[in-house]
Amino acid sequence: MVGLTNESPTFCFDRDELSTADFNVDAFVVKYKREVGLEKLRDDLDLFLRVLKSSMVELINRDFADFLNLSTNLVGFDKSITTLKNPLTAMKTDIMKINETLSIQRQEIEEKLREQKGIRQRKQVIQSIIDVQKSIQQLNELDDAINLSKIDISEMIERAVVQFSFISVQLDKCGQNEPTVESLQLVIDNLRRVFEKRLTTAFINAYREPNMSLLADSLKGLASISLQTIAEQTFAHEIVRPYMEKNIRNALIQSTDISLAFDKTLDFIRTECKAMLYVVERINRECGSHFDFVVNSIFPELIQCLEQSSNILFFVGDPDIFHERYSYWLKFLEQLKSILSKLSEQNLKKSKIYSEFSSRWDLVVYYQIRFQEISNLIENIIVNQPFQLNEQKNSLFKTIITLTIFQSIDHCWKTNIFLEPLSHRFWKLTLQCIVRFRIWIETFNIKTIDTKFLVNLYVDLQTFSNEVKKFFQNIILGQRLSSIISLSPNIRIELTNNNLHGYINASHVKIRVENTIYSHIAAESPLPLTVHGSWRMISSSNIHVIVMLIGNDLQLCANYFSRNKNEKISKQNRQDFHICHLRMKFINR
Repeated sequence: MVGLTNESPTFCFDRDELSTADFNVDAFVVKYKREVGLEKLRDDLDLFLRVLKSSMVELINRDFADFLNLSTNLVGFDKSITTLKNPLTAMKTDIMKINETLSIQRQEIEEKLREQKGIRQRKQVIQSIIDVQKSIQQLNELDDAINLSKIDISEMIERAVVQFSFISVQLDKCGQNEPTVESLQLVIDNLRRVFEKRLTTAFINAYREPNMSLLADSLKGLASISLQTIAEQTFAHEIVRPYMEKNIRNALIQSTDISLAFDKTLDFIRTECKAMLYVVERINRECGSHFDFVVNSIFPELIQCLEQSSNILFFVGDPDIFHERYSYWLKFLEQLKSILSKLSEQNLKKSKIYSEFSSRWDLVVYYQIRFQEISNLIENIIVNQPFQLNEQKNSLFKTIITLTIFQSIDHCWKTNIFLEPLSHRFWKLTLQCIVRFRIWIETFNIKTIDTKFLVNLYVDLQTFSNEVKKFFQNIILGQRLSSIISLSPNIRIELTNNNLHGYINASHVKIRVENTIYSHIAAESPLPLTVHGSWRMISSSNIHVIVMLIGNDLQLCANYFSRNKNEKISKQNRQDFHICHLRMKFINR
């Protein structure tokens, strides 16, 4: 503390503690009460006060001359301050007046600049309006020239596109609130309708002639003035709808076979629209337009024709007829997608009419009907004829129950029952049939069953196991799921990292479930030194799921892949990997 010398007596407290900014009396007393007691603290504080007073007296006596000189020097200082105050106040007033004058002048200059800018913009708007009026006049003259047959259609299209593009640019410069522009817009809209009619007429006539050069010019013109949708609608009304009325609607009225409608539609696209679609593809590529006549013109008209011509199209009461119609629909989609570009295929799947029409096929009800048929067949045998032998001489199975279970599995995958979008459900039903068979075997009392039946059942189980394996390979994987499961040749990856060596065998599996494609890796138990290489392969292939192969009832990859299918794989950082333990290279999401 200032004023105290090092020779000052010692105290039970730190004297600097009293001069801190956050000094608290209560905390100070409580602290030293516990350490030295109140009496010792009181005595030291009293001694500290006497020392402090003594130090202050010594300080004043030592620096008395300085205190006296300071008070003497301040005499008359207030008069000097008053002398300086008046000229400084006058100077401040002058500066404020100058600042006010400059501010007024600046505002006047800014106002003049704004007026000049407004005049300049107004001149630009007036010039743009004049240019628009000239373009309108040229479009009127162009329309008259067409009426008098002074120019051909191709020249008209080229000149009209130039004028409409120029008008669009000039109107953007004018802004939306210009009164003159509003009146001009009415005239421009009328002219746009006139030339829209001429362009669409030229387009339809060029299609019918056919004249591919004029067709290309008219489509370019329609695209240039943002009339792509109008062109697609016109083609649908003028070309597609009459074709549907003549060739498809009448056929559907006379027959319920919707395959005729699909075949005629595909024939229409492949023959009558082939040249036009070639031109459209080139124009889309060169001009950046987005014409899609198949998706936006032909497909909607077909769907409308189907819905209006057949009231029982989606009727699922007769599962055989429903299966036939839906199979025709799937076949049509596959053939249609083979014609479409990737972009058109995406547009088709995103279209509202496609989604609505596809959703009207009640596949869930169809499956429930098939499920009832198959399950009732099994339960009827289990209840009424569980231990009956099969009397057919050429049959693979000697018991009725085994024959029924195998026939039920076969029933799930018959061509007139199985539907590809329901593949996961029929696979589940197949497993349910096998499980039901196992439960029945485990629950009946062996002691009450005839020995002959038990012997035949034992033989049937061996046969059943072999036949199911062959059925799975030859029918389920080989035929029914061949269109949705694509297996690449085995991949043999050599590890080149110095820290790793060896090989890993794997297959890249692509599986399509309904409209979604999943990518998988099916691996054969990697060696410990190659497991990191397998992760590297999986990461580079953007794999969604790892399918664990099972051989001889052993999980070949069990040492490296999690046993819990809901558990993330621990040897990688990506969060979108999941585990599935399956006996087949197929996954139901």
